[in-house]
Amino acid sequence: MQVDLLQMAVTSLEKMMVKIKPLTSTAMKSAVVALYTADPQGKLRYSNLIGLLQIDMDRQYKSKFLRIYELESLALVFEV
Repeated sequence: MQVDLLQMAVTSLEKMMVKIKPLTSTAMKSAVVALYTADPQGKLRYSNLIGLLQIDMDRQYKSKFLRIYELESLALVFEV
């Protein structure tokens, strides 16, 4: 049951993302994730960011990107 609710949440987020993503970009996969960073000693630290992670294929750049969008504002906060 919990997996079904999570899938429904991701699907509705993907529908909202169509409005803010570049027109040349296509989402291949999505997940809700928490972002952690590593300090110089290698310890993981929670960055207080939960967002929608998408693997996007951008036809303009002919590349694939990992993009994290903040859940509340849907602002792009991380891209590789």
